[in-house]
Amino acid sequence: MANLLKKYIRELPFFEALKNLKIWMDGRGPFPANQNNYLRLEDKWVQFLILSSNYPLIPTSLFNKETVACLRESLLHGNQGFILKRRFGRGGRGQLHIMDSEDLTM
Repeated sequence: MANLLKKYIRELPFFEALKNLKIWMDGRGPFPANQNNYLRLEDKWVQFLILSSNYPLIPTSLFNKETVACLRESLLHGNQGFILKRRFGRGGRGQLHIMDSEDLTM
């Protein structure tokens, strides 16, 4: 099965662009010059938006200056915490476990 998936991925018409994007995401190469629209599916937020209407997923939101107050409020009302992960990158690099409002400094 793994060999079939590997074959399928390597035969994608945008495989080279995907490979270059992954190298950049890992911090091992330049930003890719060739941007294929399919590569937007690598964005975790885009994946969530596509899948969430049909599949039960863990609530996800963008983390930015505008959402910090809402996250703090949620922590004050008994939320057990949050996992913050960068939109780009792989392997859980840069992942943070937010347990209280002091962890939300920007």
